[in-house]
Amino acid sequence: MNSPISRTKQVTIVILSCALIFTLACTSASAEENRLSETEADTTVTVIPLLSDVGEITEGGQIYVDGQVNKLYRVFADKNKALIDIKAKVPELLSILKAEYNLEVLSDENWEQYKEAMFMLFDSENKPDNYSESNPDFCTLEAFFDIYENSDKNEQIIEIANSLKTLRTAAASDRNQNTEDLALLLPYTEPVSYTHLTLPTNREV
Repeated sequence: MNSPISRTKQVTIVILSCALIFTLACTSASAEENRLSETEADTTVTVIPLLSDVGEITEGGQIYVDGQVNKLYRVFADKNKALIDIKAKVPELLSILKAEYNLEVLSDENWEQYKEAMFMLFDSENKPDNYSESNPDFCTLEAFFDIYENSDKNEQIIEIANSLKTLRTAAASDRNQNTEDLALLLPYTEPVSYTHLTLPTNREV
């Protein structure tokens, strides 16, 4: 016959075993949730209100520098579709820029001319009365170009990152120069930029 003390020990062991199983189950579920969240974050489609009906904005990928992950800029998944959509979104402004500066129809070959022209229009005698930096069409086109140009930025970043791989045995000064170039090109929140760019010395830590 088991003593009361033995039965108490048995009950305690059972309770502790159940608690351990519950904790492990919760930990496993939490880890799985985090894993899924990370996977979803890698394939997130970004929605910018002004561009909600202009193409599809996705993550631009990532590069590894000194073992650290650095995310690239967001880009349009399909640049051609984005061009078609922006033409339908702000046709009047694009028409004004085309006529004022004798431009061809907006394309991948001349988008930089349109980007420059939209700012030049502020000083034009033919500027529409409602044209300002808060004008909806101006804001939309500016947001469009901010994303559209990222494909070129990312290509440049990847090219420099690849050159770092071939400079492993090169002079330290050459590697440092390429790393500094990356720091200037990458988003300022990424490790390479944050580490290599000069930060204010009086900031609170």
